[in-house]
Amino acid sequence: MTQWYYADHNRQQQGPVAAPELARLYREGRVEGTTLVWRDGLPQWEMLAAHRGELGLEAPLPPPAPVIAPAPVAAEPEPEPAPAYVAPVEPAAAGTFEWQPEPQPEPAAEPVRAFEPGPIAPAEPEAPVATAYELEPVATPAASPVEAEPLAAAPAASSWSAAEPAATSAWTVAEPAVEPEPAAAYSPYAAPAAAASPAGYYAAQAAGEVVLAGFWKRVAAYAIDSIIVGIFGALIGFVLALFAVPLTMSGDAGAAAAVALQVVIQIVSIAVTAAYYAGFHSSRGGATLGKMAIGIKVVRTDGSRISLLRGIGRYFAAMLSGLILCVGYLMAAFTERKQGLHDMLCDTLVVDKWAFTEHPEWQRRELGTLTIVILVLFGLLLVGALVMFVAMIGMIASLAG
Repeated sequence: MTQWYYADHNRQQQGPVAAPELARLYREGRVEGTTLVWRDGLPQWEMLAAHRGELGLEAPLPPPAPVIAPAPVAAEPEPEPAPAYVAPVEPAAAGTFEWQPEPQPEPAAEPVRAFEPGPIAPAEPEAPVATAYELEPVATPAASPVEAEPLAAAPAASSWSAAEPAATSAWTVAEPAVEPEPAAAYSPYAAPAAAASPAGYYAAQAAGEVVLAGFWKRVAAYAIDSIIVGIFGALIGFVLALFAVPLTMSGDAGAAAAVALQVVIQIVSIAVTAAYYAGFHSSRGGATLGKMAIGIKVVRTDGSRISLLRGIGRYFAAMLSGLILCVGYLMAAFTERKQGLHDMLCDTLVVDKWAFTEHPEWQRRELGTLTIVILVLFGLLLVGALVMFVAMIGMIASLAG
């Protein structure tokens, strides 16, 4: 059921309320046609009068109940005033005259009129909410030009309303480690916005699309990581080899010690490589240096970060993918969710860096300039290595002949 929000007479946000409840408030006069309302799908706050049909308010309001005047109260009869006392006049003596004033009648009292209620004056209408200002929707960053499939419509989560959980697939969810934007001043007319969770990933985006990293993006990232790990491993191997040179010159015991040192070098090399991949994959960004450069990352199938132990397991599972003639890596080009064998074993996905974030529209499907450059250089190196290998075979064959 659609949830509505409205601004009261003090311009304070109220809600959420269902559509029938909002219609009831309108009929009771608590909200008016000029009241500003908002629901999911509206770009900004609008007057309630624009949504009469949607709220079922086309019928006229019922007339107010007639005011029944109370019956007049019969006035009690006024008691007659008592006659004024006139003192008796004694007869005057003969030959004398005494003037007596005539009694003056008292003024008649004005009769008390019965109360007759007059017509009740209609109440003055309340002043409508001022609408001189314009409501601006929340500004969102401009999306980079991408070719994305249409997004499925679904209710968005709000920062000031309890949104119903959206039904999402197992890998159409969350939002990651991006720097939080500065908090804007509170306004009851601001559109809802998603809030970050403590784990660094955002609440599930109902219309979020997940762009999977294709096979060639993964190849370019692996080429960069191989160069970085190769240089670092060569430095460690060179330092450890310096200790092996004196041992090789000290007879059979020294030779055995040199072999043991070579074993140690290989173990240290594997440990350093595993720490590199597992550490970066389980980090906040979920990507090694090569994947960061290409713009992809490793996540669980639900969009969450992988743990360090899962990252270590994924590294050794990747070694298994390489041992079977790299078929485990080639599976990423043909499987439905672009997963290699090691991804399937460890329940991971390789996706665009903006997947499972608050800005899924920033994802990129195309390879990108850097990816193309890395692939071209990597291809030239492979061709050069192949030519050198063929030339070496031919040289050895000519010497043998």
